[in-house]
Amino acid sequence: IFDDTPRVVVVVISNKKMEAAYKETFRQSSREGRNKGWLGMLGLVFGFLGVCLVVRIRLFAPNSIVKQSSVLLEKEAMNNQRIVPPANVVMILVDDLGFNDVGYNDKIGDVLTPEIDKLARDGIILDKYYSACTCTPARGALLTGMFPSKLGLQHGQIFPEEPWGLPLRFTILPQILKKEKNYHSVWIGKWHLGHYSPQSLPTARGFDSFFGGLDGAQYYSTHVDAMRCMLPMSLLSHGSQDYARDKKTILDHGCFFDLRENISPVQDHFGTYSTKLFANKAQEAIAQHFDSNKKKYENHTNFPLFMVVSFNGVHAPVSVADETKLNTNVINGNRRKFLGALSEIDAAVGQIAQASRDVGDAHNTVFFFLSDNGANPEHGGSNQPLRGSKGFLFDGGVRVPAFIYAPGFFTTTNTHYAGLVHAVDIFSTIALGIAGCTSISAAPGVDSSLLLSSGKDLSTSINKTLYFDTTAEDYLKTIARTPGADIDGINLWPTFLSTTDKSFSSPAFEQNFHQRAEVLLGMDYLDASLSYTSEPLGYDTAGLIVMHWKILVNEGELGWYSVPNLADAVVRLEDHEHLPHTFLFNLDLDPNETTNLASDYPDIVNILLQRLVQHRKLMRPCEWRPLDPNASIAFRDLNQGFIGPWLFTTSSSDDTSTLPLSDNCANHMGNHDISRFRPPSSPGRSKEQHDAQRSDQQQNKHLADIAQHPAAIAHPNVVNHPNLAKAAHHQQQQLSTQMGKETEESFNDTTAYIDLAAAALTYSPGRERNGYDW
Repeated sequence: IFDDTPRVVVVVISNKKMEAAYKETFRQSSREGRNKGWLGMLGLVFGFLGVCLVVRIRLFAPNSIVKQSSVLLEKEAMNNQRIVPPANVVMILVDDLGFNDVGYNDKIGDVLTPEIDKLARDGIILDKYYSACTCTPARGALLTGMFPSKLGLQHGQIFPEEPWGLPLRFTILPQILKKEKNYHSVWIGKWHLGHYSPQSLPTARGFDSFFGGLDGAQYYSTHVDAMRCMLPMSLLSHGSQDYARDKKTILDHGCFFDLRENISPVQDHFGTYSTKLFANKAQEAIAQHFDSNKKKYENHTNFPLFMVVSFNGVHAPVSVADETKLNTNVINGNRRKFLGALSEIDAAVGQIAQASRDVGDAHNTVFFFLSDNGANPEHGGSNQPLRGSKGFLFDGGVRVPAFIYAPGFFTTTNTHYAGLVHAVDIFSTIALGIAGCTSISAAPGVDSSLLLSSGKDLSTSINKTLYFDTTAEDYLKTIARTPGADIDGINLWPTFLSTTDKSFSSPAFEQNFHQRAEVLLGMDYLDASLSYTSEPLGYDTAGLIVMHWKILVNEGELGWYSVPNLADAVVRLEDHEHLPHTFLFNLDLDPNETTNLASDYPDIVNILLQRLVQHRKLMRPCEWRPLDPNASIAFRDLNQGFIGPWLFTTSSSDDTSTLPLSDNCANHMGNHDISRFRPPSSPGRSKEQHDAQRSDQQQNKHLADIAQHPAAIAHPNVVNHPNLAKAAHHQQQQLSTQMGKETEESFNDTTAYIDLAAAALTYSPGRERNGYDW
């Protein structure tokens, strides 16, 4: 590790030439006398010391002198924490990739990801990497180093017509890297951090170039926005090779495209599979960056590269480029398709890494491979053996695959880092540890020596399972420092470097590692269930990990979802939200969250609830806003049928500052009191009441979907519905533009479809848990 600080470095060199020189010295000492031999040895050593003072070379030899020197050097490095010149950083972000969706975690052998596995084995696998449970907050945490609740991103994910996103008041990673270290920043793939105004787009937020989709889900080949579109899957997934006809059909039915280069819509990639497209763009970016800066590289005046490749795979609607290449050994159809899409990502990851090698720059590049949140088992993903799903705070929704590959910096293979890591730490590790920025400060780490047992007990009732070196009264004052209002991320780069260098294995040194002892998994005061009602709850849902303890408050009851063994079987999530629970797990003893200890250890529950109150005091009102009806008009008329900005202002300030917060976000946050984390004082809704309300919600949702179809206006189940007849009529007016003959033929069975769907809506509430076989 080099920097500009003058120093004297003592180096011991061991190689073949040195070995021969030493042997010759000893032979001379035996012939000419031991005294002269020792003088020769001293002369040799001082000669090498002179060379070292000039070139400052550090090579390792297996002896105690080097080992002790390594510790001293690394301690100094922890203070400097800079690499000169700064390294390139490539962040590969996969969408909805579950814990069991990489080969190195799969115990069955169905997951074939050879390229990902090779990079992971040659880097550091982050065994306990946590993120947010949905897309938008995870991306916000990565780019700001702050927990989503402090950004206002704690609730929901952005839908196409919703005017909100990551607030512009926050400075994000590419802006910092550009200002301090002159990084060239590129974003390729899914954005999902706001597109309501020009100021919210990636190129206005520090990225020098952008190629990808702005919204949360796109069809892989046609690049049609998938968050609301209701058209036949064959059309949306692959198209018909007639872009003009397909575009008209898609736009006539209120659907829109979502693919841009910088700020301009891209129309010449219809039919190109997105994973391949994004991989090609990433390879081009690496080659162009190296070529344009070749002379600057040679003169060490280069500007480094920061590139995010954010695949929309393996997010639903999952599709594959070539169905003939699917793994027929996988029985379940959804899983087979999911793994087919994953194999495309695996190949893309290998191509991106190879592109860095081809330009000779892999030694100075740090690769981060991350998932944004857990998998949704309903779409073929797997979080096994973890509990839960995307959208929930059980580990299956938030503990995801992650590793760092940096061949020029890590010296060992098959390395696992078992400490806690959160998405916010990636921000600090890049900005502070790799780039060496100085305008921000990382959150303080925890001295691991404080966490070792010294015989003290938090409570006499729990001394068998708790090993904090503190008492209950001192806990929140010492180990769990009061959270700060700024950066939450910890710079873990020195820890990662030392993890791969066995010469640093000194107990005294390890006590000074910057390690994370706490993870705020999420906190929300609106209904964040998969029904997306966004209604006030009157209480908070939250999740927190402190050391090996994890608490979930007012969370629904989710299970463990294995891949079905039947070809056509579909996984259905079951969350019993009518009974909010408080869960306490000891993750060291129970990583799969099978045993709720909340009633056994009330002292721990109370302490962790107090800690949640401290975090809540830093929570901002949520940024979520309902859809703006003007958005779809702008998509059609101003954006050529593409998702894009519709709010324009001459001010460079945050556009949303002129928009009022939604009533639910602004007026239902409540007080920062521990009572917000207690279960409702009443038992809440009964199972029957819950099922009845959910049945009504599902009927409304499905009838609303039905209302998107032209024939719906005449259907009795729509006509007789008090809220949907008007909506269906409005939809019919929007769709009344001339439909081509092909479009009419594609919907000749619409009435039959509606009959079947309407009949399915008459199911009894209890049948809801068995899925919608229709």
